[in-house]
Amino acid sequence: MKVNLLDLFSGIGGFSKGFQDAGFEIETHLFSEIEPHPIAVYQKHFKEAIYCGSVTTICGHELKRKYDNGHPWIVTLGFPCQDISIAGKRAGLKGKRSSLFFKAMDIVKQMRPPFFIAENVRNLSSNIDGADFKIVLQEIADCGYNAQWQLVNTKWVLPQNRERYYFVGYPATRTRNRPQILFESENVGGINQGTEQTQITGTLTAGGHSGGLHSSMTLIKVGTWRTHKDGQGFREIKDGICPTIPARSREDGSGQPVIRITSNTKSGYETAKIGDSINYNQINSKTRRGRVGKGCSQTLDTTTQIAALTNSGIRRLTPIECERLQGFPDNWTKYGADGKIIKDSPRYEMCGNAVSVPIVEMIAKRIKTAMELDFINWYFYVRSELLKIK
Repeated sequence: MKVNLLDLFSGIGGFSKGFQDAGFEIETHLFSEIEPHPIAVYQKHFKEAIYCGSVTTICGHELKRKYDNGHPWIVTLGFPCQDISIAGKRAGLKGKRSSLFFKAMDIVKQMRPPFFIAENVRNLSSNIDGADFKIVLQEIADCGYNAQWQLVNTKWVLPQNRERYYFVGYPATRTRNRPQILFESENVGGINQGTEQTQITGTLTAGGHSGGLHSSMTLIKVGTWRTHKDGQGFREIKDGICPTIPARSREDGSGQPVIRITSNTKSGYETAKIGDSINYNQINSKTRRGRVGKGCSQTLDTTTQIAALTNSGIRRLTPIECERLQGFPDNWTKYGADGKIIKDSPRYEMCGNAVSVPIVEMIAKRIKTAMELDFINWYFYVRSELLKIK
């Protein structure tokens, strides 16, 4: 199925990659982004894509007049979460960055696509006592769209605990054959959670694994930790680098090497075993908890201060692993369109800002099915909207 795609706040192309993986052929491909590294990565992987600048300068009417070829438009927008996330200043949709949501919805209103997808953090529903969430729904309705929304977790398909709200909008004029795009359960599409996560976790944590991870094991400091040693109890080290975990280190007969990470829990610690992840952001904080991910990574953010516990010690996740945790091919962020190598720091940031490709693919497949089942009506909708623009 051929579509035209406008990718707002495009980042490194998670939405576009997801739609391509779902079987869409992107005929006219437009994208908007302001950060130089994501732009360079996007242009490397989507060479035919046309850069449209910042969302603040885009006019949807003009884009549609200039580029429309009769194919349906899809608009995607993973709008900025800096003012909504618990890691931010919590200014909400009134904040400088997150308020760009309204500009993006103006573009949607001008272009009138048969579908658009928006994505943002879980905290959207609780920020300012839920007021931001209601504003998002009201804005969608005011633009003439019905919407479905759902809290989706990347952990359904990849070993990363990453909860995000997805909104799928379609014109309110569609009073018949309304599509059901989002999911009734976590297992939609036959996802075998246990098998899938086990397979990918193996490539996540095993240093030098045949899956192609970095062979270098950069050990990192993780604050106060305790390691079980030869049945003699836990030995505490302050702000130390975790050494190789002794093969005989066990706890409670589990048969697995373990360490304890200081955490604001009732027991005062969390236990990590080989294959678990450890979030070492603000490691000296006395209020943080949820530092250990059991067999999966915690949510990647722009700093990606997340480590894997291996037989060789605790080491930071590599950029390749972060790409895999978001569903991108290896080294997706390593080079720009000019062929120059991008340093690790911006690679971590790009991965933390990205959408998870397999989640987008799942949603895009359901959009594709809806359009195929009701092709005639969607065709006439697209043509009628094009006539209005012209």
